[in-house]
Amino acid sequence: MARIDGESVTMTEREARILAALIRCPGHPVPRETLMRVAGITTAKPTIVESYIKQLRKRHAFLRRALRTRYGRGYAFYP
Repeated sequence: MARIDGESVTMTEREARILAALIRCPGHPVPRETLMRVAGITTAKPTIVESYIKQLRKRHAFLRRALRTRYGRGYAFYP
């Protein structure tokens, strides 16, 4: 669970790990492979990260704005 703008936002452990990795490097793209490793994903294609990012964006309006795709480079968090 995370708190965003005073609201509790429930998320899976993998979503939380991916979000934490992105928050640690604000404004810098983090490659899918790195996010997979952080989340403990070992047997899926790198495109699985897209699904987790999509779910995070659905969790809260702030995350829809803050999580950005950097094509060919990964994903970045912009607070």
